[in-house]
Amino acid sequence: MLAVCYRRDLGIFGRRSATTSVQRSPSCHSAAGCYRSGVPIRVEVASRDDISQIIASADALVATDAGRYDAEATDLGWAARTGSAYATSLLASDDSLVLVARDDDAVIGHLVASMYGPGSVHPIRVAELESIHVYPEYRGRGIGEQLVNGFLAWAADNGAQRASVTAYAANEGAQRFYARHGFALKSVILDRDDLQDAEHRQA
Repeated sequence: MLAVCYRRDLGIFGRRSATTSVQRSPSCHSAAGCYRSGVPIRVEVASRDDISQIIASADALVATDAGRYDAEATDLGWAARTGSAYATSLLASDDSLVLVARDDDAVIGHLVASMYGPGSVHPIRVAELESIHVYPEYRGRGIGEQLVNGFLAWAADNGAQRASVTAYAANEGAQRFYARHGFALKSVILDRDDLQDAEHRQA
């Protein structure tokens, strides 16, 4: 996986609410064609009432991202076993952010982020974008951008000096998306998966 970080001053985004609206693009002339309900898609902080839909969106992301690029190390049944506890812990944490994008009452995408630091070696506060997903039929409408902007505003408001995200090396589309939002390559994670081969195990 590649690790990238946000290099620009987070303060340029100003003090913005985590609730915002995605406006219809000028090229979209039909409300029904732009959003299911005919009202602007909203991006806002999630609540406990959203847990089941957060899990569903996160599960869809895992299936199409980790399930595609790291299938052997991915548990595709995680949502049924631990999804509820995962989402509940995020919503209860002061150091986490969960945003949802809504079309009427339906969650059509999400973003999860957490705040870390400062640490002893790296004495800075870092906001990590842990997951972001928009359902395929809603892509290309700026919803992902609104989710990322909400994350960056939250990071700035909470004192972060850096925003980070990881992407699979083979997921070039995700890397291009993050690059468009100011993230740049900072480090590279190298893996090897043969440690259980006989030659690496003690007799």
